[in-house]
Amino acid sequence: MKTMHVRAMLAGLALVLCALPGLAAPEGTPQGKQARQLSSQLSPEQSVQGQGQETFSFSQKLPEWKARWELARLLSYTQRYEASIAEYEKVLEAKPDLIQAKLEMGKVLAWHGQQEKAQNILESFSREALDPESRIELADIYAAKKDYDRAISIYTTYLSDYPDQDRVRLKLAQTLSWAGEYEASLRHYEQLVDMHPDDVQLRRQYAQVLTWAERYEQAIQQYRTSLQDK
Repeated sequence: MKTMHVRAMLAGLALVLCALPGLAAPEGTPQGKQARQLSSQLSPEQSVQGQGQETFSFSQKLPEWKARWELARLLSYTQRYEASIAEYEKVLEAKPDLIQAKLEMGKVLAWHGQQEKAQNILESFSREALDPESRIELADIYAAKKDYDRAISIYTTYLSDYPDQDRVRLKLAQTLSWAGEYEASLRHYEQLVDMHPDDVQLRRQYAQVLTWAERYEQAIQQYRTSLQDK
């Protein structure tokens, strides 16, 4: 009788252990045999998921062309433009239809002073296909080559969409002054000086254009303001 009672207790204990999460049923019990059979039917990922954990796999890979693209970007961020351009060329050799990489390479070429190559790349796209930053890079190239009309057109269009971009407004003001359109240039300078009254160099540029426009008294005033001791 006592032996039967002990056996019943052991069987009950085996059932409890089998029910506990994370614990295997004892060897030799029916529950343990079922657990081993179920485990053998599951993949490692399914077994992990069954325990409420995320699936992890080493099979997820970053393609070589994508890794090289990231490298090209990082090299450009650190101003290693020549090395960056070399990596972009390899990316585009592998993925010639990768438009974004081609645009980025055009900008890096411009930063590296290779204006002709940059212009050729950026002009190979329609104006609508260029992102705003690429349009400004192209406008900068035009301005540097004294193709002022095309530069002014791009800057003006950009500012109609992004009127708060003072950096581009200054580019437009400068380019208008180089093109001899002093009054149009001064309107933009006036707006910039109102927004940045403590910018001494901006005020002096404004005074210079006032001089070119033969507005001498105003130019004198602006120079004096810029030279005041703070």
